[in-house]
Amino acid sequence: MQGDSAQALDALADQAAAAIHSIHAPGAVTAASLVAARELHENVCRHASVHQLAFRLSDPARTPQVQHFGFQVLLTALKARPPTLGQTERAEARAWLASLLVGRAAVYQPYVRAKCAEVVSEVARLDWPKQWPELKNALLASAAGASPELASLALSVWCHIADLLIEDSKELTSDRRRELSGALTALVEKPVAAPELISSLQQALHQHGADGAVVREALNLCRALAVAVPVRALLAHSLDQIIRVGLDVEALRSQAVTALADWVEKVFPSGKSKGQPHPEAHDLARFTALLVQLSRRCVFDGTQQGYEFHRQVAELVSDYCTANAENLVWYLPVSDLGGLWSALLHLARYPSSLVQLDALNGMCQLSKAKDSSGSRGGAPPRPALEQLLGTLFVHSLKNELMPAEGPASDRSEWLLRCLGAPSCSVPVPTFQVWCQFEAQTLAFDLREGSDAVDVGAVKVKSFELVREICPPSASPQDPEGFGSLCRIASLFVGRALTAGGTSAAGTCQVWVAEFDAALSLIERTATAVLKASEKPAGEQLKGILEPALAFLQQVTMPAVSFSGTLEHRRMEFLSHWAVFYKHFDSDVVGQVLQRLIHVIESPPAEDAVKLQRRALDTLISLGKQGALRPAQLESLYTECSRLAGKLNPAARGKLIEALAAAVAACGNLEIARRSQIICGMMEQPTAAFHASPLAQSATSDALLAVLTGAAATPPPGAGANKFEEPNLGKLRDLRTLLATFTGVINKTATPSGVHTCGDNFAQDHVAAQVVQAWAPGIFAVAHGLAGLSVLAHGTGNQAALMLLSSCASTEQECVLGKRCEASPEVLLPGFDARVVGSVRGLLWETQSVVVNALRLCMACSSFWALPDAPSWIRALVELLPSQRLHVANVILKEVFVPIYGMPASSATPGFSAVPSQVQGAACEVVVPTLVASIRQILRRGWGGGAAGEGPDEVKELMFATSVVAFSRTAAHLLAGLAGCGTPSAGLLANPERKYFLRGAAAQQAQKAPAPAQGPGAAGNKKKKNRSKNSFAALAEDADAMADDASAKGFGPDTDPEVPKGAAAVVLRHREMRALVRIALSELASVPEVETVSRALRGLLIWSVQLWNLIARGEDPASIAAGALPNKPPEVGELLHAAGDALRALPMGVLQPMLKVVAKPVNVASLSSAAPAQPSGDAFVLSPCATLVTLVEQSWSTFTSPTWVHGKRTPSGLVLESTTPVMNVIWILIKLFRIQCFKLDLKPAFTHSYLCPPLGEAGQLLRGLPNTTEHDVQTVLNCILEEDWVADPQKVAVRVLLHEASPAFDAGRQGGD
Repeated sequence: MQGDSAQALDALADQAAAAIHSIHAPGAVTAASLVAARELHENVCRHASVHQLAFRLSDPARTPQVQHFGFQVLLTALKARPPTLGQTERAEARAWLASLLVGRAAVYQPYVRAKCAEVVSEVARLDWPKQWPELKNALLASAAGASPELASLALSVWCHIADLLIEDSKELTSDRRRELSGALTALVEKPVAAPELISSLQQALHQHGADGAVVREALNLCRALAVAVPVRALLAHSLDQIIRVGLDVEALRSQAVTALADWVEKVFPSGKSKGQPHPEAHDLARFTALLVQLSRRCVFDGTQQGYEFHRQVAELVSDYCTANAENLVWYLPVSDLGGLWSALLHLARYPSSLVQLDALNGMCQLSKAKDSSGSRGGAPPRPALEQLLGTLFVHSLKNELMPAEGPASDRSEWLLRCLGAPSCSVPVPTFQVWCQFEAQTLAFDLREGSDAVDVGAVKVKSFELVREICPPSASPQDPEGFGSLCRIASLFVGRALTAGGTSAAGTCQVWVAEFDAALSLIERTATAVLKASEKPAGEQLKGILEPALAFLQQVTMPAVSFSGTLEHRRMEFLSHWAVFYKHFDSDVVGQVLQRLIHVIESPPAEDAVKLQRRALDTLISLGKQGALRPAQLESLYTECSRLAGKLNPAARGKLIEALAAAVAACGNLEIARRSQIICGMMEQPTAAFHASPLAQSATSDALLAVLTGAAATPPPGAGANKFEEPNLGKLRDLRTLLATFTGVINKTATPSGVHTCGDNFAQDHVAAQVVQAWAPGIFAVAHGLAGLSVLAHGTGNQAALMLLSSCASTEQECVLGKRCEASPEVLLPGFDARVVGSVRGLLWETQSVVVNALRLCMACSSFWALPDAPSWIRALVELLPSQRLHVANVILKEVFVPIYGMPASSATPGFSAVPSQVQGAACEVVVPTLVASIRQILRRGWGGGAAGEGPDEVKELMFATSVVAFSRTAAHLLAGLAGCGTPSAGLLANPERKYFLRGAAAQQAQKAPAPAQGPGAAGNKKKKNRSKNSFAALAEDADAMADDASAKGFGPDTDPEVPKGAAAVVLRHREMRALVRIALSELASVPEVETVSRALRGLLIWSVQLWNLIARGEDPASIAAGALPNKPPEVGELLHAAGDALRALPMGVLQPMLKVVAKPVNVASLSSAAPAQPSGDAFVLSPCATLVTLVEQSWSTFTSPTWVHGKRTPSGLVLESTTPVMNVIWILIKLFRIQCFKLDLKPAFTHSYLCPPLGEAGQLLRGLPNTTEHDVQTVLNCILEEDWVADPQKVAVRVLLHEASPAFDAGRQGGD
């Protein structure tokens, strides 16, 4: 078609134009015409002379629709990939477009000119400036010409070219980007006196400033140039004046604000130091003044249109401060910086949370920026501190504390005075009107679908600003700083407490909202300021303490009338201020204590319980902060002893917790005295606990009788208040006593107490005697609670079965994370649903607190001094299978995982709390029973145990959720028993290097002749003869290999960390570690993603730690072979132990992992299959339908291949299994290499008979689907040939497993 005549092209263009006309003709569009038009469009776009057709279609003589279509066709051809227009065609396009720019394009409609500008900029992207230098002159001439149409077209083209340089644009290579950027920069900066592009733009505005289209394109060009050239150059040529003009025209305001938004973030070079070129001071001041004037125009007028513009301005000013704060503080004159602060304060008084947040954010950024030049001394340029704090004070008010009808006139007037002049166009006579305006702007935000800012975000930002503008100062009289903050906040507090004085009628109330806001302003700042002043302490600390004490005195002044809410808030403040008390005189702290003790002893009638609880919490806070000195602690102990008998059990428990916290934090008090005080305070609760009927006879029979008696409806005339029933009271008292115990032990669990344990039973825990006194009763109660279900089913007690068949609402929420609506429960006659629910809730609370008490007892080393401690734990473990699954999960997670399944840390002592002389017994007595119970529960959960839970859907959901949670917890615990928990748990020992490499190197060094002396001796050395020992040859490279190993973090002298905790005992015991391995293997077959991942990790660490145990000579077989303690075993001893211990790896570890990969459970088939009958001890999966639904989707995703960039990659299961499988093979190959080297044989699989476990592993690999002998040999050889496991070995194993997985077969069948 290249040789088509011009007539043919004209005809095709006319045909296309006719088709476009027919489509745009009203009522003429039919399906046939659309099909014909589409075919014609394809013919035009595929035409060899598509650019010539575009020229004809875009001819000015055509209609606008056809012209637009022609430009679109040309634009599509230019953007085609691969290019459809060659250099010749592009040259013709450039010439044709140049002819349009000089005059012919003036007749185009605006939307056609916009498309024309796109085409010109696309050609410029490809060819300007080198291949199209004429474009610059054409555009400059058009912009300065007499035609406004051509001027707007030229400016639009420049705008499009500048937009090409956006940083995230992918249309340009780096070279083209630099070329275009350099050309544009030259147009803006050269010649210096009158740059070409700037002059052209100014001439266009001079001639056509009244034309809206030209001004709009000028604004767009100002925006786009900020991307291409430094903003300082634009400011130097006063282009900001164009934006100023746009801001004054409502129709152009949006474009002007958009241009400003691009400028504010690029005023200073990003990522550059302060020494780089920056705007001149006068240009920067002029630009800042523009933003300040724009901000002052933001006054709320009640219209949504105006509000949206004001929001844009606030965001603009905030971004300006955020992006340039450091530079503004450095370069901007003080007066202009003060004007910027004033503008931000004006915006902070605008009745909108969004605008206020932007203003406060800008203030925070300016406050954080420091004047590094040090040239600005004296007061900062921001407004006076009283003005700022007044506005922030009003923003800190809580609406829920304000009166619903609005504040009174005097209160309203004072709040408005604190706020300052509101940024509103209409007067704000009352504070209620201000609140209405804020509600109106919130409604505007919600109406537009904006994410309305929570008022709390404004409060948080206010507190952040206070911290920045009120740093610590050496003098309390400093006009700025923390002292002034305390002084101003004291004024707010004083006014809130006095409320302007009492009225004649005596009806004046204190202003709680204002009191709370004043305290909130200072609390967080005070803590940060004190910490900054304490290190190092000096005059600055004195300047903090004096105003802090004065403020405390003001806060504790009496109010004109009592308010429970205000007193509660006052005690909260006393708790926050506790960090200061250790610096104050003892009299100050004594007065605070007297106030708290008075509230505890005689709480006001209004909100008595709430205030008493708050006073106790404040007392606890004082103790935690170490505010009490020994003398005060002794006095508090005396007062608490006096008050204990007057308080109810709950309040008494909180009081004892407060004293315990104070004792634990008082470092100046001897440990013996601390323990004496704690025991003295716990004397009464301990006696009450021992006297409790439920603790005395803590059998399941007694507990069941109490529960059923409490749940039974009282007979007529017994009283309407069921909650005073004696049995329920017994259970509640037991819960309260146990809560007191757990609170005291938690408060005294300091690093010097519960987390320390030596070889002897530690007694340094201040509550050690308390633990020993309570532990027997706690375990008795735990055993009784655990046996309730067994007893109820054994006796057939229908009332007990009914009571235990369902859960309390709080229990359900704990398991499911929400409360589900269930069908009404059918109760036995004589039982009330509300009472039964209360008993169930109390039972769950008691079970929870008992679980916490069990963990705290076991975490205290003094507990293990009790001779029956291990047997108590085993008795509890034996009852685990009889528990409801979520209860068993809580016990396992909260009691056994922290002690047996986690290494010691700052948060928990772990097994280190157990003295070394009883660690063996603590594991041998407990772990076998624990593992057996876990396996039994897993069989009940995954083997169709939901039948016992009832047909209710909520019960089934709770059961299924509990099965998943228990499986994960069990996997976590078992993995911990296998040695997981430390970063280096998976690091393999390398004994072969010690046995052979170093010995061979030393032997070879002895045989080697002395090195030649003199110049050039190194070059004349002859190569040593290789030793006949095949492994000795490696000695020549020993240093290089050692360096390589050290670079990888596994040097030859690096020994893996010895496991700690219960794992150290379990791994050394043959039977216990076998039980852990079997349980982990069963968990690996469970179709739940997290459980399988943890189980595979556990098997990995189990195999690694077994090998490391053998390498250290600590395996029982090594000891039996004569290995000496604390000394690496000899080669023969290691081979003897490894040959015996590693026999479990192929069938016990490798086979279960390969089975999971090759034949993962098809969860969907489990729901329809009939339950299978287990044979012997087999683990059979037969989950309920709800459990299948719960795990099906995640398991399917886990076992399916993943797709990355259109390519199928191994499933998550294969990825998780790769490292465990590879490590098993690697361990067996290590053993095989040592055997070969011991016999002076070259390691090769022709000698595989030496290592039967390796042969078994090879057979298992050959039995995988889609696996050949060659595949197995490739993997084994790949591992055998390397000293260290690296990526090639991992990839080889991963490929092998991937090809054996069902996901690989599915991909091949799908044609992948």
